[in-house]
Amino acid sequence: MTTKADLFDQVDQYAHRVIDVALKESFLTDAQNRIAKDLRALEMRLNTLINDTRRPDPSTGAYTLPDDFIEARYLYSRGNPYYPIQAASGQGFIDAIGQSGAPRVYAIIGMELNIQPIPKEGSVFGLEYYARPPDLVDDTDTHPLLGSAPDLYRYAMLREYYTWARNAEMFSQADQKYLNLVNEINTADERRRYGQAPAVATDSPYGLHSSNGGM
Repeated sequence: MTTKADLFDQVDQYAHRVIDVALKESFLTDAQNRIAKDLRALEMRLNTLINDTRRPDPSTGAYTLPDDFIEARYLYSRGNPYYPIQAASGQGFIDAIGQSGAPRVYAIIGMELNIQPIPKEGSVFGLEYYARPPDLVDDTDTHPLLGSAPDLYRYAMLREYYTWARNAEMFSQADQKYLNLVNEINTADERRRYGQAPAVATDSPYGLHSSNGGM
């Protein structure tokens, strides 16, 4: 599997020069931030339990999110029976505040997951979310996304290098290759979620479905 050291060597090869290590560290930091912002990939999905240990005040529906949280993918109650909690925003979420009954909607507010109506103490939820890939610190560091998409990291770093070198032509080439890879990976992840058919809105409590029934 590709490591941080391998990645740095590849960037040197593509740039046709040995780039100062401190510069490469800076390029890597910017590349990792951009990838976390742009990408939603299978390798970034994690599952965690949301329970009272994440709720500082049990009189509210606010739970703290994992430190590596980027975006929620799916939330469900692990009560009896299991059932999905819908994402809501604006008036749909406001309308649920202060109501009684089973939790049915949620919203991400800052780094908190807010569930309404307020869950009873002891309630447990399952959250599938996109997590920021671990930062590459040591030369031997790696992770599944770097292993499956080393080109993505290479072109993300080359974008930063050519920006620093003020080479607009080479930046444009690296940027286009990076964007193509992002689009390819994001599209593949969407197909895993919804299937090949286009996603359409339904009245189902499960929210967005594909027209072939995929989920």
